[in-house]
Amino acid sequence: MKILLTIILASFAPYYQTYNRSKTAAAASLATSWKYFLFPEQRARKCAEILRDRDYLFCQSFWNLLQRDSIKKGSRYIAPNVAVSKYFQVEPEPIEINSIIVPPPTGLSTMQSKQLVNIKLLSHEIREGMDKLSLQRADLEGSSKILLAMSDQLLMRVHGGGFIATSSATHEVYLKPWALDFKLGWTGKTILFAGDSAGGNLITVVTVKAIEAGLRKPDAIVYFYTPFFSVI
Repeated sequence: MKILLTIILASFAPYYQTYNRSKTAAAASLATSWKYFLFPEQRARKCAEILRDRDYLFCQSFWNLLQRDSIKKGSRYIAPNVAVSKYFQVEPEPIEINSIIVPPPTGLSTMQSKQLVNIKLLSHEIREGMDKLSLQRADLEGSSKILLAMSDQLLMRVHGGGFIATSSATHEVYLKPWALDFKLGWTGKTILFAGDSAGGNLITVVTVKAIEAGLRKPDAIVYFYTPFFSVI
């Protein structure tokens, strides 16, 4: 997997450099990318150059390759189907801590007073409370129509992407198997946080702030390639 990733990275860099100047040159750069497969030294030099010289816009473009429809559709054949796969948004609310009101973050647009939170609900079963989301046929991947009681467990997974790229859709390929074990539709009894990279940073900050404020903290948190190495 590491070799494949470095081949894609080395091949994408020349394409990215030439795409806005000439579509023909960009296509030609892909045609010569075979050298990064055959010659590891050239691949290593190219990857070292990328890590040294490229800016965040390049990283954003590279990570967003996972957002392409062909990639997302292909993941459906790898990941198992779940009963519910629902995308929705919620509006954050202010919270009060020690008589201090903490307002929600504002949106980037002047027309938007609050930054909406994007959520993807994955569940192996249809559970009580999910009907409030107005589930449509497109949100139901499985054939089960049995409504089960709420689960005691909730797994909240925050995806990574350098705070600038990817989405829940790009991570579904391994999130769906998790949904088989941590079923959503929640009683409030147990909550688990998980996050990779930037997402791991976010769940760590939320947990630390909850501890400092005397609020409920998660029952467990798990990091993936995040600069923290313990599990609380």
